[in-house]
Amino acid sequence: MEPRLRVPRGMLPQLAGLASAWLEAGHTPGGVRAHVRRSLPGREQPIHRPGGLLRYILSDVPPAPAEEESRRPEPVQPRVARLRECEGVHTQARLFRPESDEEFCGECLRGRVPDGAM
Repeated sequence: MEPRLRVPRGMLPQLAGLASAWLEAGHTPGGVRAHVRRSLPGREQPIHRPGGLLRYILSDVPPAPAEEESRRPEPVQPRVARLRECEGVHTQARLFRPESDEEFCGECLRGRVPDGAM
């Protein structure tokens, strides 16, 4: 993020807790990073206690802006979640993508499963 922000390992759990408070309030990780970057002093100024500065920056959690809420992507449902296991008799479980409330795969519905496979 910023080479001047070398934080002692002992402070990491405390800073992680502060950052998680921002995320629980509805801020995105990118929003938290942007806030930290905006709050840093100019490049020409040294940072003597980076852990204390980050603790100060992250200690006050403002409410999440409405625009961040609208930019949050919808959770993606995995393709496998739409599949269903066929209720017919198969050597192995057979998954299919139903068009409505079918319980049998297309082969079972068409009667194509050979008698020996059942």
